[in-house]
Amino acid sequence: GSALIFAGTLLVGVSGSHAEVERTPAQYLSLFARPEACAYYASFAAWIAVCAARLCRVGAGKVERGFLVAAAGGSLGGNTFTTKAASELLASGAADPECDGCPFRSPAFYLLAGCTAATASTALLLLGLVLREHDALFAITVYSGFYILSGALSAGR
Repeated sequence: GSALIFAGTLLVGVSGSHAEVERTPAQYLSLFARPEACAYYASFAAWIAVCAARLCRVGAGKVERGFLVAAAGGSLGGNTFTTKAASELLASGAADPECDGCPFRSPAFYLLAGCTAATASTALLLLGLVLREHDALFAITVYSGFYILSGALSAGR
């Protein structure tokens, strides 16, 4: 678990984008539709599908089941690209609600905010489920490791 956290932190520091860029809702949607982003979504969906397929074959209380649930939850929680987009749009709209292209008038803002709420809620639900069956030290370490790795991999998508 600590190796996952170390690797994820290293990836964030080395490959993460540290530049601040102002974007409109339409620009965020086009950013999320780039081929690189679509390839990331496909690989992420495949990862979640692998976790789900293995979960169907592993009984309750097994360590592998706990690992898979914590890994899937951490992976979902670490995908914060919609959070960044929604918070940036919220800040720009709050600063000048009457501006041209105000984010609150765009369905893109509500789509991004909804995705943020759904992924964060599901990630916390999965963490709660794994904590019912497994030791917190194990579950939170795996969850955090995958949270960091997922955040590093999704940066800039």
